[in-house]
Amino acid sequence: MECLLFIGLICPCLAASPLVETPLGKVLGKDYGNFQAFKGVPYSEKPRRFEAPEAKLPWTGTWNGTKFGNSCIHGFSHHDEDPLESFVESEDCLFANVWVPKIEQSKLLPVVVFIHGGGFVRNSGATPNFWGDAFVTDEEAPAILVTFNYRLGIFGFFSWNGTTTNVGFQDQQLLLRWVQQNIEAFGGNPNKVLLMGQSAGAMSILYHVAAPGSAGLFHTAMSNSPVGLYYRNRAENDEFVRSVAHALLCTGNVTSCLQNRPAKALRDVDVVPEYLKHFTTCPECANALAWLPIIDPETLPLNPLVAIERNVHNKVPTIISTVTNETL
Repeated sequence: MECLLFIGLICPCLAASPLVETPLGKVLGKDYGNFQAFKGVPYSEKPRRFEAPEAKLPWTGTWNGTKFGNSCIHGFSHHDEDPLESFVESEDCLFANVWVPKIEQSKLLPVVVFIHGGGFVRNSGATPNFWGDAFVTDEEAPAILVTFNYRLGIFGFFSWNGTTTNVGFQDQQLLLRWVQQNIEAFGGNPNKVLLMGQSAGAMSILYHVAAPGSAGLFHTAMSNSPVGLYYRNRAENDEFVRSVAHALLCTGNVTSCLQNRPAKALRDVDVVPEYLKHFTTCPECANALAWLPIIDPETLPLNPLVAIERNVHNKVPTIISTVTNETL
């Protein structure tokens, strides 16, 4: 069966080995019968620890998108009977997964980008709970689903003297730019992107609604149970970094020291009971999460609540909801 053509790009063929040609290069996917999946597609170059992500450069040949990419540190490993469904933790982890309905398309499909939850310290876009099988086989409302990994824990939300911060949040923004530039190749409409997340992912949605750098990267938003926590500033976040540095005997140049420690060493100490102390100028505010995006002039200049109150947020149709048994 021939492919449908969309503005010179090829949508997924209804074939055993679907192949798409994105602006970055060809991607081989896998046919699952009633849907297709393109897994482990890189949207960034291998990130450098504590540094902003860099957009993926074009590749030659064909990218094998039949297997999940690595999860980020704290994202867990998954060992499956099918090696294509297995993955391990690594700092080289900025991958997207595109789930595509297997239908005859006469027009570009709407796109849902899902940001996973997990307190900013667990899970990945490849966690089995977030696989898109059922989502993209809903014949009544066909849509493309994109899940993805972003850096977690101290790897995503480090801050210290003069360094950039919120790199995990910047990962999310880079993914949204990747969607805008590449989703058409998969049959998706870059002008109809719903940004959706749950728990920490729902908190992320509100950050994107507030962040100037996220403007124009999505067109509707759904925040499914954002946890109402105090929004920290950079000085408060530095206290969390100082605690990790103390545990790893890092003095002097803290950034360089932590950059050169093994990833496992950081992973083992970046969520510890000491974090439950109130490192905040708001003593009555709960800070149950060790790491989360912080208020920072470069990436998130205003608390989302303040941005909305001042009417300077990204004005898109938005749903804010709750889910049953949030945090349990």
